Formats: sequence, C-alpha cells, structure tokens
Amino acid sequence: MLMTEYDRRDERRSTANGRSALPCSGFTLVELIVVVSIAAILLSIAVPSYQSSVTKYRISTEVNGLVGDLQYARSEAIKQGIPVTVCVTADNLTCSGATTWSTGRIVLVNPLDPVANAGSVLRMAAPFSGTDTAAPAPTVTSISFNRDGFAGVPSAASWNGFTSLTAAVVVTVWDQARTTGLESCVVISQIGQISVLASGAALPAPLAGNC
Repeated sequence: MLMTEYDRRDERRSTANGRSALPCSGFTLVELIVVVSIAAILLSIAVPSYQSSVTKYRISTEVNGLVGDLQYARSEAIKQGIPVTVCVTADNLTCSGATTWSTGRIVLVNPLDPVANAGSVLRMAAPFSGTDTAAPAPTVTSISFNRDGFAGVPSAASWNGFTSLTAAVVVTVWDQARTTGLESCVVISQIGQISVLASGAALPAPLAGNC
C-alpha cells in the first residue's frame, strides 16, 4: 500500500517526539558475557591443536629435506663412482665436525678421498628455521655413501677415504620442548637404505627401542 502524505507527516512527528519508527534490537550484558565465554573456551581448545599441527608440519618439512640430501648424496656416489658425504657445516664450504644436524648441511665429494676432487660442494641446505634439533645416534658428524650405495663415514685410514657403518644411524628430529608424539626419525642402514619413522614406531632390527 502506498504511503500517503498524511502518513509521512505522522512518521516525521513520531521521530521528532523521540519515538523510533523501527523497533530497537541489541545484546544484553548477560548475552555478551555468554558469547565471550564460549569464544574463550573454543580458543583454549583450538590454539594448542593448531600449534601442534604447525610444529608437526615444520618437523615433517625438515625431515623431508634431510632425507632428500641423503638420497641425493647416495645417488651421486653411485653415478660418479666416488664417495659422497653429507655433513654439518657452518660456512657452506667445509664440514664443521658438529653433531647437531639442525645447523645447516652440505653435500660434497668425500673430503677425505685422496683421489677425487675432494671437498667439492654439490648441494647446500640452510639451518632449520625454528628451534628444532636433529641429533644422530650413534653420534656421527657426517654420513658418506660409496660407489655401491653403502653408507659409512669419511676415514683417512681407508684407501678411498671411506669406512662402512658398523650399525645403522638414527637421526632424531624434535622440537624445543621435545613434545611427545611429534618426534620423527631418519634411519640410515649399513647398505644405504633410508627410511623415516613416526614417533613411537619401532626401530628396525637389530636396533632396539622406538623412535
């Protein structure tokens, strides 16, 4: 129905007298408190879960990078027919001798090989972006692969600068708080097989214990 001029004048008078033509709506204080309380409860549940997911994704990315470097080193050793080494570095040129593998790595031709172009860097990896740690057991400062793809360590006592592993090496990656369930393990066997284990998974025989 069309509004007449009389109706419009009546509406203006109602507004001028302090009466709104439209009904008022809003939240009461009690309703606002309830909404804020529910939001706080949801945040207290969601934030830890989100932080855990972020940490798990970050560790997964770091583990994938380490595995990629190890696989690349093994592939290059087989292809070139010479030992290739993955080691911790501080200058992206030489092995530092450190045993914490989260501070940066390089892949290079075995630095102790007396025949090959020793020390030639093939690939560099930046340090972990977070506060995560990667430590091998037993403690080694580097991993080498020979022309057959077997894993070992650089050795000045060997004719080719390479000595085979006597046991598998397990590199464990964990966050600063070492949160249970977020660790991940990279296992390098004597024959050069590289595998990844989730937290709690049993280590392959003859190793004992879990990741």
